[in-house]
Amino acid sequence: MNRFSSSQILGFINGQGVKRSVVLNIFLAIAISIAFGFIHGCGCDDDDGSPSYVIPSDQLTISGHVYLSPGGAQSQPELIPADGAQVTASTDLNNNGVIDFNESATVLADNEGSYRVAAPTMIGKKIVLSFYKEGYAKLLKTVEVNSLGEIILDGSLTKMDPLTKDDLDRWRDDAGTVEVSGIDISSGYARVFNPVTDTDRFPGSFSDRDGNMLISGVFTAFELNDAKGKRINRLKNGETAEIRMKVPKDTWDVIQDLTAGNGQIDVPMYYFDEASGEWIRDGQGWLENGDRAKIDEGQIAIINNKSFTGELFAVSNVSHFSYWNVDWPVDSHACIKGRIVDTSGNPVAGATVNVEGVTYSGSSSPQTTDINGEFCVDVMRSEGPGEDVDNDGTNEETQSVLISATSQGKMYRFTEIDVTTEQGSCPDGCMDIGNLSMNADNEVEISVCEISGQVTKNGSPADEAFIFALDETLNPDLLIDFCNPFDNCYYFTTSDSNGDFSVSGVYATKLNLMAWWLFTDETFYVYYTAQKNLFYCPSETLNLDLEFQYCWAMLSVSYNDVNKYISWSPIGDMQTIIVYDGSTYEIKWFINSENGGFPSPVTYPNVPGGATQLIPEIGTAASIESGDMISVYSTSGAEYDGHECVSFGDFIVE
Repeated sequence: MNRFSSSQILGFINGQGVKRSVVLNIFLAIAISIAFGFIHGCGCDDDDGSPSYVIPSDQLTISGHVYLSPGGAQSQPELIPADGAQVTASTDLNNNGVIDFNESATVLADNEGSYRVAAPTMIGKKIVLSFYKEGYAKLLKTVEVNSLGEIILDGSLTKMDPLTKDDLDRWRDDAGTVEVSGIDISSGYARVFNPVTDTDRFPGSFSDRDGNMLISGVFTAFELNDAKGKRINRLKNGETAEIRMKVPKDTWDVIQDLTAGNGQIDVPMYYFDEASGEWIRDGQGWLENGDRAKIDEGQIAIINNKSFTGELFAVSNVSHFSYWNVDWPVDSHACIKGRIVDTSGNPVAGATVNVEGVTYSGSSSPQTTDINGEFCVDVMRSEGPGEDVDNDGTNEETQSVLISATSQGKMYRFTEIDVTTEQGSCPDGCMDIGNLSMNADNEVEISVCEISGQVTKNGSPADEAFIFALDETLNPDLLIDFCNPFDNCYYFTTSDSNGDFSVSGVYATKLNLMAWWLFTDETFYVYYTAQKNLFYCPSETLNLDLEFQYCWAMLSVSYNDVNKYISWSPIGDMQTIIVYDGSTYEIKWFINSENGGFPSPVTYPNVPGGATQLIPEIGTAASIESGDMISVYSTSGAEYDGHECVSFGDFIVE
């Protein structure tokens, strides 16, 4: 087995930090840092309005890499550096609920995705580290500061989905997984995440401001812009918008009804406060099916056992936009405390400790060990006789966690730990696991993990599915260097006619095993995915059962120059027609319906009933010429296997 030591791994990952020779990037980073000090909060004092400048007592240097993660079958199957990504580190030093001037620092990642930022902070505070690049969901990590120095934190960004307006003025993604309505916006993006498979994308930790552990059902990032292109963070007083998020089947078993006897299933809503780095409870929502009907509370049992037919959506009215999360709080939990030591048994101050649930979906915020090498983390506790602490329908579960640590350019992972059944919350009543030694036996090494399994859809084999295994903690260049001398790094493959596959994932701490499958016929394209997170290299074969993600229908569009008919088939009513000038690519004609659409054919340039001409604003559109392109589009009206699909098609006029 071929291996690299963690000192080689992190030495390679960290490199030289941000390239100091890139003068332009440094200049921009300084400019953005200054600007963001004013953008994040006015920093005005209540007496005379003068700036209340905050002078931090110290700094924690954070460095690492930021990547763009794979985004689907039509995207790259590997991590690539996020050149120019914005990395901001902030601490609410004066506890006023906003980030004031001098409470944040911002840099830009270089062309290798490398960054290095000096974060203003104090011991006992929490840093919120934000990774952002336009078109990608903001990644938010929190760091609990128990000592100062330098730590390494990498991040990978997930592409967001653009939102388009349908005929009922609802803004939604093409897959129908997220929707916003009741708000006047000009453009927007959103991304729905599965807490089971997207644990690493979860902002902060799986806990709230009140000290509860959180069991997440779904979380979503929103990025909405008003008519001036300005980001919408908070609506005017008294105004609300409705959000709708598809709940993944992976989490149906944790759903509970907050209010009995009202004929619907009520769910708790949380938002992430980027100033404090905490999840905060904000009202409650309800569950709907794919037809937008509220689901009766009597169906909670078949939802929990996953025999419910159709899709689930969490719906809520909100007055501001950030990450939104459907969570069930657990107030009874355990805590673990320990001490990181070196090979001589001496405490290691400033090591970065991470704790992640193995038997449950959840992770802690990274924290630095104190001067005594000590750390303390709240975790989901194991269940005693007759108990169901996490309310998942299974009693007497033993919960376990994995603890990892980094220090001095090396990574370590320790033996899996079963959590006590005793209640505790840091620093009191905690399970003391003693010393965790940063010795050679615990040092992380890169190796090749051979994985075999089968991809299925509803229990039947799925051939020609795309499968890849990726450890997102590894620098892509390091993967290449590791794999080039060998013939066993086949981390990307396709399933055979029986759905079987074999893949070789390069592995250090955690493998993401993913499958994409695209079904096509003459009209429909239907996209399915499956994913597993692996803490260990499995010895058994694995099953990846595909779940529907989204679909679209391809239209056959034509234009008859004699009768001026724009026609399409096989789908019926459409919402939008756009005609582009073939030489200038400017829009000649743009019509849109907000009341159910219009049938084929449409006589150009006559506006059909129920539609509105948006371009030209006045008068009649210019005639269609050779080379012009006609686009026809609708977000409704096409259905495949019970799922609503987007319909679109183009035609180049001869």
